[in-house]
Amino acid sequence: MSTLARQLRELHRLSTSVYESEGDLYFAYLAGGKHAFAMPFGAAFGLDGALLHGDAGFEPSLRAAVALNGHAMGTIAFGGAPASEMDSEVAEMMGRGLAHGVLEIRSRREQKRLSNKLKWQAWHDPLTRLPNRARLGKWIESAIAKANQTGGRMALVFIDLDRIKPVNDTLGHAVGDEILVAVGARLQNSLAPGDRAVRLGADEFVIIVRDISTPEKAAGIAGGLIETLRQPYLLFGYELFITASIGVSLYPDHGRDEKSLLQAADAAMYRAKKQGRNDYRIFSSELIAHALNRFELENQLRRALTSGELELLYQPILRVSGELDSLEVLLTWNSPRLGRLPAAQFINIAEETGMIVTIGPWVLRKACEQGARWMGEGRPIRIAVNVSGLEFARIDFVESVAAVLRETGLPGSLLELEVTESTILLDVGDTAQSFSRLRELGVSLAIDDFGTGYSSLSYLRRLPVNALKIDQSFLSDLDANGTSVPLVQAIVTMAHSIGMTVTAEGVETKEQLGILRLVGCDKAQGHYFGGSLPAAEVEKLFGRP
Repeated sequence: MSTLARQLRELHRLSTSVYESEGDLYFAYLAGGKHAFAMPFGAAFGLDGALLHGDAGFEPSLRAAVALNGHAMGTIAFGGAPASEMDSEVAEMMGRGLAHGVLEIRSRREQKRLSNKLKWQAWHDPLTRLPNRARLGKWIESAIAKANQTGGRMALVFIDLDRIKPVNDTLGHAVGDEILVAVGARLQNSLAPGDRAVRLGADEFVIIVRDISTPEKAAGIAGGLIETLRQPYLLFGYELFITASIGVSLYPDHGRDEKSLLQAADAAMYRAKKQGRNDYRIFSSELIAHALNRFELENQLRRALTSGELELLYQPILRVSGELDSLEVLLTWNSPRLGRLPAAQFINIAEETGMIVTIGPWVLRKACEQGARWMGEGRPIRIAVNVSGLEFARIDFVESVAAVLRETGLPGSLLELEVTESTILLDVGDTAQSFSRLRELGVSLAIDDFGTGYSSLSYLRRLPVNALKIDQSFLSDLDANGTSVPLVQAIVTMAHSIGMTVTAEGVETKEQLGILRLVGCDKAQGHYFGGSLPAAEVEKLFGRP
């Protein structure tokens, strides 16, 4: 092979290498400017990787082509150009007299493509591919302008997904990300022409409704979204149920700019979340005061963690025959500013802010210490402690329970943990493993608020559960003519068939207790039996016939 042929082959290899790694077009010249390789650059140059032969006139014609069809990203480096100005391998070849100069060219079409890509990235969320917050302000301004022209209204629909953090904690962020993608697709498909969906970040989305005639129309849109989003998500072999809390604000009724409308929709969303989630609320003026109260509540609760304001109360759980069976631990907050607050008024805030991962272990330890104290006094009784989804999702949860039992001296047989259906359904497989490990510690397990979630015999059969606790909503019309009687009867029969006991929550009348006895319910708790008591008062119950 001749020297020229070898040089041309090496030059071709170099040109190909640079083009593939950088995505740009490189012209490489042999000494004297007589030969060059051009990597593919379309019909604009008509070069297509061909070996070019030329003379001194080649360089001007190449410059003219660049001026018409592309953009030179550098300059033609001839002769003694410093190595710092070019690719190191090219510089080495030039040093050996092999290459005389290199020109890097990128087409204007490629420049436009890159510019459009950067612009898209600036205005869109890369995960869901929905527009991002940067677009929100412009679109709100446009929708307000149209409403002003027509004398109509526009609406903001603020969407916050419920309990997606436990999905990330238990199944991993890949599953959580796919849920966000699926939610984005559902929102996009639900839009009317001219409306826009935006991902604000995390698990929050906003829909801009450009033309809305009445608040009732806005309510209809929000209700439709609730139904759309709560349909099951089939991802990675899981059937997942993710709901949303939605708040709606309207222009000009609830605000006249982006900030005020977002604030109003956000306040309405928080009201929906506080009142049970999986629902929507339209903004009203009292919600601003509510939002401020919530902010104050959150700050006060953070201080309560370190100032000894939290206290445990105990609610008796009795067998329907009347004997004391166990005690459920209920958290209360003795706030110097807000008074005594039951857990229902602040536990959602603790979960949303993550404070529950501090409060929960504190409750468990205090309850076990009290149970061990009663046991040491010769009055052993099982203590039932509620566990939040965030606590249960922690990978060290079982180990932390074992450590508390070991350090307090309470036998596992005197501890019952209550977990809600919604927590279990995030991942039945992992839940079954954790339950089995807890059962090995002797701990009893109960499904709390049974009947309020997606109850299924299939998951109950897979879990080593001791008891079901029927939600108190079933007892609201539990009387001789009530529709709840056959439902409670069915739950009791089903639970007994797979070896579980049943406890009814929220018993308030003698008639309810009598019906529970008739249908075979095992235990009951509620205000009919005296409500929640501090530890000193509970001790009076021991030994009661």
